[in-house]
Amino acid sequence: MLGRVAYDNPYLLTEIDELFENGDVNNISRKEVIEGLITYIEKIENNGGNVYEALRHTLGLFYGVAGSKEWRRLITPPWKKGYSGKDILEEALRILPKESLAESELIMNS
Repeated sequence: MLGRVAYDNPYLLTEIDELFENGDVNNISRKEVIEGLITYIEKIENNGGNVYEALRHTLGLFYGVAGSKEWRRLITPPWKKGYSGKDILEEALRILPKESLAESELIMNS
């Protein structure tokens, strides 16, 4: 059932390293996840791929925190005419709540 939970709340996977990496916690923030996605999405676009097919797996990135509804709205087509995947992700970084973007504390222990 971990797969279903991870699909609904992919940010939960930041806690997995703690179980396997000598107890080290992965402190990546949602902002850092989105910044990393920009490069990935650009590669997909440059190869003629479907950006939404990649982004749809991040629908739950803001599960349970402020900005969740706005994130889902942003990454779900239709998009503004002429918008690239990079544009969508950069807009997300501009408009989503800063506290949710910066959050990197453990979810299960909060």
